[in-house]
Amino acid sequence: IWIASPKVDGFSNWDRHAINFSASADLGRYTDISSEDYDDWKITVDGRYDEGKGAAISGGGQIAQQHLDRGSPDAQGLAAEPTVYRVADAFARYVHRPAKLTLNAEANCSRYEFNDVDRIGGGTIDQQYRNRNELGLEFVPSYEFSQRYKAVLRLSGRRRNYENAQQLAEDVFAKRSSW
Repeated sequence: IWIASPKVDGFSNWDRHAINFSASADLGRYTDISSEDYDDWKITVDGRYDEGKGAAISGGGQIAQQHLDRGSPDAQGLAAEPTVYRVADAFARYVHRPAKLTLNAEANCSRYEFNDVDRIGGGTIDQQYRNRNELGLEFVPSYEFSQRYKAVLRLSGRRRNYENAQQLAEDVFAKRSSW
C-alpha cells in the first residue's frame, strides 16, 4: 500500500480576531488489491471574533469523507470493500472572562451519512441505519482562586438521533437514538 497525504493550511496572524482554513487528504492505494483503495479528505474553516477585553465568539465547521477498513470492528461482515461515510460538523462558542470568572458556552452539531457497501458474492449491504445527527450543548463556568487553583462546573448534554432503526431480526428493530 502507498498513501499520499497532501495538506494545505491557511491562518491569520492578526492581533485580534482570527480565521483559519485547512484542507487535507489521505489517498490510499493497494498494489495488488485495488478493492481496498480509499480516498479520505477533510475541509475545515473556523474563526474567532474578539468582542472586547475577555470576550470572544467563535465558530466553524468541517466536511469530511472517511472510510472503515474491512477489518475494522465497526465494518460490516461480508463487505467487499471499505465502508465510505461523510461527516459534516459545525460549532459555535462564546467565552467571557470578567476578572477571575470564566463563562464558556458551546453548541455543536454533526451529520453522519454512510454509503451502502457491495457484498462479497453479490448484492449490497444497506448502511442507512447508521445515518444520524448529533447535537451537543455545553456550559462551563469556572472561577480561578489563584494561579494554581480553579473551581470548574461542567454542564453538558448530547442528543443522538438515528434516522432509521437497525433490523436485528424479522420484526425486531434496535432503537439507538439517545439523550
